[in-house]
Amino acid sequence: HRSFCWEHSPQQALQPRPSQDNTCTICLDTVEDKVSYKTMGCPACQDARFHRQCIQRLALHAGIGFRCPCCLNQEPFMMEMLTMGIRLSKRPPSWESDQEVGPSDQSHGRCDAAMCLCPGGREHTEADG
Repeated sequence: HRSFCWEHSPQQALQPRPSQDNTCTICLDTVEDKVSYKTMGCPACQDARFHRQCIQRLALHAGIGFRCPCCLNQEPFMMEMLTMGIRLSKRPPSWESDQEVGPSDQSHGRCDAAMCLCPGGREHTEADG
């Protein structure tokens, strides 16, 4: 891995974004209105903005499926993130190997709230959701 001081670290060349839409594409929390060490963006669509921590977490979980969460671009996006110091994982996405995740055609069968307020109880379900 290459290492840089704060003065010589790589900088992203992204277009400024209107200040009314400064949300992280991943966590939906507010980001800075300009790119910085903590705020990054997608070089392909120029639209996605995210916190460094959010995109790093996504990169580690996505593994070989890592791509822009907004436009789904992979190659230029991945190369830019590597240049900016985001570590990537060479494994399948964590959600493909997660043992706790069941088949997608099954619905959850009970309420997990600490205090269930459903009159029918925790196990009550309806056919349409």
